[in-house]
Amino acid sequence: MEGGGGDAFGSATAPLAWHDFLERMRQPSAGEFVKSIKGFIVTFSNRAPDPEHDSAAVQEFLENMEGAFRAHTPWAGSSEEELESAGEGLEKYVMTKLFNRVFASVPEDVKSDEELFEKMSLLQQFIRPENLDIKAEYQNETSWLKLLLVMETFALKN
Repeated sequence: MEGGGGDAFGSATAPLAWHDFLERMRQPSAGEFVKSIKGFIVTFSNRAPDPEHDSAAVQEFLENMEGAFRAHTPWAGSSEEELESAGEGLEKYVMTKLFNRVFASVPEDVKSDEELFEKMSLLQQFIRPENLDIKAEYQNETSWLKLLLVMETFALKN
């Protein structure tokens, strides 16, 4: 379930893979999977946030379910690619349902993110491309916005 490369074929077939995952989960034979997934989401959502434990719990659940896909009727006889796609579909579904609980659920993280956002907003008011020794021929609004996005992403990781 690693976020693989960005090949054109994979990107073009992603919506089809997601649709296939949902269709298979709607089959009556997937009922136990659906119960298990919903049960995990409810149980996980009702626990107090603990980023370290939460990450391990989600990964363990996804790994267990991925293993179960191999032996279960809706995915019996599926190729490795289809099984990987099912795992990615499961991860997408679970993380969509848990998004608000997993991301920015710890008050300290929310406060830290807000402080970082304020600092970055202040920097963006006076740091311009010429301050970063970017040649005039390379200065354009689209590139500048992309750079700001990269800087923001980098700051959030650190």
